[in-house]
Amino acid sequence: GGFASVRTKPFVAPLDLSRYSGLSLKVKSDGQRYKVIVRDSASWDGVGWCASFDAPVDEWVDVQIPWADFRPVNRGKTVKKPKEPLNTERIMAIQLMLSKFEFDGRLNPTFQEGPFALGLKSIAGYHNLPTNEMSVKTAAVASAAAKSFGMVDPNPPSETSSYPELGPALTPTFIYLSSTGVTRPERQGLDMAKEPPAVRLDSMLGGVLTWKLRAEDLVRDSGLPYTIIRPVALTEEEGGAPIVFDQGDSGQIYQGGKVSRDDVAELCVAALGCPEANAKTFEVRSLVPFGKVYQEDPENPSPPRDYSAMFSELDPTVTGKCPSSGSE
Repeated sequence: GGFASVRTKPFVAPLDLSRYSGLSLKVKSDGQRYKVIVRDSASWDGVGWCASFDAPVDEWVDVQIPWADFRPVNRGKTVKKPKEPLNTERIMAIQLMLSKFEFDGRLNPTFQEGPFALGLKSIAGYHNLPTNEMSVKTAAVASAAAKSFGMVDPNPPSETSSYPELGPALTPTFIYLSSTGVTRPERQGLDMAKEPPAVRLDSMLGGVLTWKLRAEDLVRDSGLPYTIIRPVALTEEEGGAPIVFDQGDSGQIYQGGKVSRDDVAELCVAALGCPEANAKTFEVRSLVPFGKVYQEDPENPSPPRDYSAMFSELDPTVTGKCPSSGSE
């Protein structure tokens, strides 16, 4: 007795959280001290790695717990000499607990008998990355998948970030393919008569652009390394045409714009292997207008795209959701 908890079943596939600094929990507490436990084995009653946390009463907050704060425990007692350190590459289960005790018989100073409540919206990994007004530029080598497209970096970066204490540079693990125009149905001051049908008729179409924007927000808040790509009108044309990035969801990007599905697919793969793409939201279109078909000149082929340089020019703070991050 003396505790209540809930835990996940062992995950079918272990979670690799090794690229993160720790766990971030979005919670609303009743003022008592709770515990979060992670397990790196499928054993139901084996060693768990436990950390306590406090949170304000009746207020949704993000509680960040670094991996260093997790201690090995078994049935509330500290395991003095665990066989292995916490394996963050193999998280098999996550558990939340309210206990009368802290560790090794010490009482929980905030424990109260009776009803209790801990609201939970999300559990995610978080990064302790240095930041500034623009972006934190890191360096890494493009993935083998990206190389298969023939993409070449003329100045290959190192395999570690610009901040040695962070270890390997972070690359996106989640690519969300959105679309241009997602911020425009609710943007003030636009002449809707000049907007494309998808924007003008968003409410009649079930709010498809509005829902895509909400999905973008979930991705940005998830704690995952991500890239959000907003293509203009997609075509079945062969890829290889010159492409350009833009930010702010401005009207100019999609007026008469198109882009090949092949080029967008290559772009998604490139982002997975490029740390400069991390936490970036941007639009993309071809420089070839509608009505014209791109044809590669076999005697003068286009040079490989330098995606690292293209991603580096993007600002992670620009999403087009506020007047300061985009124009009409």
